[in-house]
Amino acid sequence: MKGREELLSKVDKVPVPAENSKGKEKVKTFEEYYEEVEKEIEKLSPLEDEVPNPKKKRKVTMKKKALKEQFKKR
Repeated sequence: MKGREELLSKVDKVPVPAENSKGKEKVKTFEEYYEEVEKEIEKLSPLEDEVPNPKKKRKVTMKKKALKEQFKKR
């Protein structure tokens, strides 16, 4: 268990290179990537509120005679 915890703590500290606007490499940490992902999620979360509710189906009552005529047409 101790070995696993040590490895996980080392993985969190490992920098990940990323290019900035000047073309030089900038080191990004896990926390920076995490913050970026959280911001993306925040941008997308309001979209859930904009989803329209499905329309309710109307219940139609028909007379047997009209229903038989429609069934024959098929």
